[in-house]
Amino acid sequence: MDRSIGSNFKIPAASLQTFIGLSIVFFIPIYDRVCVPIARAITEKPSGITMLQRIGCGMFLSVMSMVVAAVVETKRLQVALHSGLVDIPTAIVPMSVW
Repeated sequence: MDRSIGSNFKIPAASLQTFIGLSIVFFIPIYDRVCVPIARAITEKPSGITMLQRIGCGMFLSVMSMVVAAVVETKRLQVALHSGLVDIPTAIVPMSVW
């Protein structure tokens, strides 16, 4: 995969996992300050939505993220297969990290 950002910087492959943790740290305050007050206003309950509803929303988002990951991986494998890069472990698939 093409991991370059701009012309001078390339994201190290092992650091791609840090984006997961950073997105959690970024989105928890947004959830706490935006989503919960909106849920409180809609449901008129102090907790917003129930714990079971939160679990259900989390499971739905997990399923959707797995669907997106499957689509991206399928696209990556199709590009690698058509380019003849499947059996070359050091080959860079012409697909951007973005």
